[in-house]
Amino acid sequence: MDKKLEESLKLDLKRKVAHTGLRMLVFSRDGQSIVFLPSLNLTAYGDSESEATDMLQIVLKDYFDNLFALTEQQAMQELKQYGWIRKPFLAKQLRNVQFLDVETIKQNFELPAETQIREEYMTA
Repeated sequence: MDKKLEESLKLDLKRKVAHTGLRMLVFSRDGQSIVFLPSLNLTAYGDSESEATDMLQIVLKDYFDNLFALTEQQAMQELKQYGWIRKPFLAKQLRNVQFLDVETIKQNFELPAETQIREEYMTA
C-alpha cells in the first residue's frame, strides 16, 4: 500500500478548469467512513463510503472554486505547501513531490495501529 502512486494535476487558471489524478485513502473511524486526499489535505466523511466519496466531490469542487479565485501566484503558493510543483516544459501540469506514508496518516488521524487503510486512485 505504501507504493507511491503517480499523482497529477492539470490546472488552467484562466479557464477555471482542473483535471486531477489523486491518491485517495479510505478508512473508518468511530463508525464513520473517511476519505482523505493527502496531496491536497482534503477530508470528507459519511455514514457509508459512498456518502463520504460524494461529500469529497463537493469538498474538492469547493477547493478548486476557491483556488480559481486566487491570482496565479497565490494559487501556486497554495499548492506548493502540499508539495505540488510545475512539470518542466508543461506550465499547466503539476506533479506532487511529497508523500505521506500510511503510518504517518494513522498518527495524524490518531488511528489505532490495526486500522485498515485502502488506497485508491481518484480522477476528477
